[in-house]
Amino acid sequence: MAEALKAEGNALVGLKDWAGAAQKYTEAIAIDSSKPAYHSNLALCYEKLNNPSAFKEAALKCIEVDPSFIKGYYRLAKAHSLLWEYEQQVSVIERGLEIDSTNVDLLKMLQTATRNRDNMARYEQTTLTPYAVRCYFGGGATNNIPTDVSSVSFVF
Repeated sequence: MAEALKAEGNALVGLKDWAGAAQKYTEAIAIDSSKPAYHSNLALCYEKLNNPSAFKEAALKCIEVDPSFIKGYYRLAKAHSLLWEYEQQVSVIERGLEIDSTNVDLLKMLQTATRNRDNMARYEQTTLTPYAVRCYFGGGATNNIPTDVSSVSFVF
C-alpha cells in the first residue's frame, strides 16, 4: 500500500503537483515510516513548495531513518542553504562525504557552502567605527544622536 502511494506521488511530481505529491508521500510515511525515499521525496515537495522549514524537517527525518542514504544529506544541506544556515550546511555535507567521499553533488555543494559560510562570517564580523556611524547618521547632539557611539550595536 505504501509503495502504491509513493508511485502516485511520483506521478504527481511528474506533473509538478507538489502539494498533491506531498500528500501522497505523507500518507505513505504514515503506513511505513522506515523508507528514507519517502521522506526524501516529501522533502523535495516541500522545497518546491518554498517551505524551507518543512523541507529541512523531512530531509532530517530521511537521515534519521537511514544514516547511509546519501540523498538525504544532499537535501538537508540544501535546506540549510535556503535558511542561510551555512555552518550547519557545511557540517551536513562533510557527514555525507564521510559516507561517500566521491559524491559529485556534495563535493560541488561543499565549495559553494564553504564560500557562503566564510562570507557570512566576514559579514557578521563587520563592525562600524564610531566615526563611520557619526558620519552616516549625521552624529552629534543636534540630531539627538550620542556623540559617543562606541556602545551602539547594529543588526543588519
